[in-house]
Order: sequence, then structure tokens, then C-alpha cells
Amino acid sequence: NLLHDNGRPHVASTTIQKLHQLGIKVLLRPPYSPDFHFSHSLDNVKRFRKQEDIENAFKQFLSECTEYYGNYFKMCHFNGVTFFSN
Repeated sequence: NLLHDNGRPHVASTTIQKLHQLGIKVLLRPPYSPDFHFSHSLDNVKRFRKQEDIENAFKQFLSECTEYYGNYFKMCHFNGVTFFSN
């Protein structure tokens, strides 16, 4: 699989042909992906007293991403804890 950063080279016909020939699947990413900006979605001011509060905030973040992406991703590993989206 190839995960690109919205660069344009992946759309050139020779690039597309070569990727297809090599059996490489291109994974698309929206230009303003919220998964890059977890801290922004928390407004950069959240403070947590317990690990459980952090985990709940991250689960909420994943829920919002799932709504935005559909089923773009099923699972995320964050700080030693694996979360599954609904």
C-alpha cells in the first residue's frame, strides 16, 4: 500500500501504470485530515486528571473521525492502548 500526502505525482498516467503493475494500492487521505490534528480537536487546552479521562477523550476523537471518514480506519494504537472505532 502507498499512503501519499496528496501530492500530484500519483495521478500521472505512467505512475498509475507502474503502481498497478507492482500491485501497489494507493491509500487516499483527505487534504485536511483530522487524524493529523488530534490536539487541535481537543482545542489544545484540555487537561486530564486520570488516564481514563484521556482514553475517553481519544475514543470521542475516534468516533468523530469515524463519522467523518466512514470506515476509513477500524483501529488505532495510541500510547500503548489500542482503541477500536464503533
